[in-house]
Amino acid sequence: MKWIPSSSTLELTNRNVTALLDKLDDPLSARSLVSPCRFLQVTAVATPGAAEAVISAGTLPLTKAQLETLRAEGQTVRVGAVTVVSVPDAAHYSDRAAGTVYMPSSGETR
Repeated sequence: MKWIPSSSTLELTNRNVTALLDKLDDPLSARSLVSPCRFLQVTAVATPGAAEAVISAGTLPLTKAQLETLRAEGQTVRVGAVTVVSVPDAAHYSDRAAGTVYMPSSGETR
């Protein structure tokens, strides 16, 4: 995940999108990922109504439908003033290791 403040753009890798969708199915998960710069937290929600419930400063809710759209590389969705774009994993992980994703119900760390 990469936050680009100059254009209010959030890049999510395929790995990020998959993790957020998987977190929706994990009842113990907070369903969130935090950007490496710690400026933005993305929270996966099932419905638009649920998205309204999690809106707060520094939190960007993405619905399951929006995440499904972002499964396809190069797709974009808008959430308020933020443009979210899906990018290939190599766009972020060619020069650094991917961050840890924890799935609480299974205890799995990816």
